[in-house]
Amino acid sequence: MGALMHENKEYFGKHLLVDIDGCNDNLFLIDFWKNWFETLLKIIDMKPFCELFIDEFGEDDLLGISAVQMIYTSSITMHTYYKTKSVYLDVFSCKEYDEKKVIAHLLKHLKPNIESAKFKVFYR
Repeated sequence: MGALMHENKEYFGKHLLVDIDGCNDNLFLIDFWKNWFETLLKIIDMKPFCELFIDEFGEDDLLGISAVQMIYTSSITMHTYYKTKSVYLDVFSCKEYDEKKVIAHLLKHLKPNIESAKFKVFYR
């Protein structure tokens, strides 16, 4: 795979960071996230390197779900925070993907408070 290009500059990989609050109750369901990740890989044409690691994590006010999906071109990580119904998603890959498709897939299924949503793409 050759170097990727953005604004006439070479880069190794794209890193999408997403922070959203006020999500619906899908946020609490491990089975929802398993399906969400499986569908996301198809949407952005990524190949899983291994099985999705996902589990409820933390305790008391810090409880949420964490997930890591290794892909052949890097990884996708996700953490939720039940208290504020928040999700924090990172997608990093040295293979090009459409970050708008990732964001749309997340918003479609979680129906968050869009005013609080933060999205950032880094080219590394």
